[in-house]
Amino acid sequence: MFGKDWIYTVHPDKYSIVLTKFMMMKQDYLFQYSCNGGVEMQEIVDQMRKCEDILMNFIAADKLRAGPIMVGAERVRDWGDAHARNEEEKGENGSGTQEEER
Repeated sequence: MFGKDWIYTVHPDKYSIVLTKFMMMKQDYLFQYSCNGGVEMQEIVDQMRKCEDILMNFIAADKLRAGPIMVGAERVRDWGDAHARNEEEKGENGSGTQEEER
């Protein structure tokens, strides 16, 4: 990733980063992250909190010598995120009550 070999694209139903809880990857990437990443990178993840997914995506991109891939999705909800659960409790209209069935 040393040149302008890829172009970033914004799309509402595609993502250019994958959360680590959804990743399926070569174990070599996990080894790079856990063992070869260096103390500095691990300290940044510990200090910043919740950025391990960004670091893992950079490691994969560096190993592949390619930019991020676009992952297609249809309005994926992150059920592990407390904010997503609170949104569901509010209902689709966000009013705090469930919409009536028609």
